[in-house]
Amino acid sequence: MKSSIPPILYGRNISDISEKHFAPWFCHDDQYPALVLASTKIVPESPSQDWFLGEEQCGGHSCNQFPAAVLPLQIMPQKHGMLESIADEAFEPRSLDYFNCAGDEEQKRVRLNYQSYVISLGLTCSDENALLLTQALYPLDATDANLRALTTEQTDLRSLNVTTGLVLFVVGVNCD
Repeated sequence: MKSSIPPILYGRNISDISEKHFAPWFCHDDQYPALVLASTKIVPESPSQDWFLGEEQCGGHSCNQFPAAVLPLQIMPQKHGMLESIADEAFEPRSLDYFNCAGDEEQKRVRLNYQSYVISLGLTCSDENALLLTQALYPLDATDANLRALTTEQTDLRSLNVTTGLVLFVVGVNCD
């Protein structure tokens, strides 16, 4: 199960934290898709008890690990199908199994397809966040509008004092 983040780690760079502090998942109950708010650069200064440090296996067959401070969010029931279509990679005719091994032009094309798809769903994903796209982690902008569209759990993003690296992830299943 998840545990809260020790206060000694508040404000620390994610990359400076030992692996022993990270749970091996973003979604502890294997109920996919999941929705999380992730701080990818630093641990928020005063996160609620629901935040934890997690490391998600992603990247298809490249089997990457993505560490972050994570807050699980409850998906509105009427939005579950929408997020399932994102996690099922409906934006791309081929799966993202080998996306991380593809050339730059192919990756750029897939990212643009992804951004167009999420815009068609009424959501946003900036160019910066689109760079985080990989199998099992589908980024969305961490905005009040995206939060309102997907969950009833509202988080005061400004109170987190995180100026960079805050992103929503739709979490799906990695092929490997």
